[in-house]
Amino acid sequence: MQTQRDCQAEVLAFLEDPARHHGREVRRIDTHASSVFLVGERALKVKRAVRFPFLDYSTLDRRKAACAAELEVNHPFAPAIYRRVLAITREQDGTLAIGGDGEPVGILVDALDVVGGIALRLVAGHLVQHREESIKAYGRSIEGRKIILAHSNSSCTSNMHSALA
Repeated sequence: MQTQRDCQAEVLAFLEDPARHHGREVRRIDTHASSVFLVGERALKVKRAVRFPFLDYSTLDRRKAACAAELEVNHPFAPAIYRRVLAITREQDGTLAIGGDGEPVGILVDALDVVGGIALRLVAGHLVQHREESIKAYGRSIEGRKIILAHSNSSCTSNMHSALA
């Protein structure tokens, strides 16, 4: 039987394979909590199966909730960028698919990669600038509030916000 990490390793390898994206080049960016796959204008963001004192993505249900919260928080500010949450599924023939009909084995946020992710950082900067309003409007869930607060505490978005002010 596969563990959560084993299954996620398979999902990450699947997403990194250019054959799964019609032969297009795939660029992978890993952080402590996510793996982002840039394919053409598409950014596929997967929450890694990790647990830290400040976040817990150790189960598929927790990663699904975090992806849904990320979409809930960011989509209103950038609906053309933050598109949807999709399942990575194991199909009846054993292959993996993005948004397939099989059993979900992973989850991702499907977004538009605009100029190497600059637009994604601008959305985060807006959340920082309007943190209290963002929490009231889009932080209905605990995960949503965590995302807004993480954006506001990020040195990247703080530095960017100062540069844009």
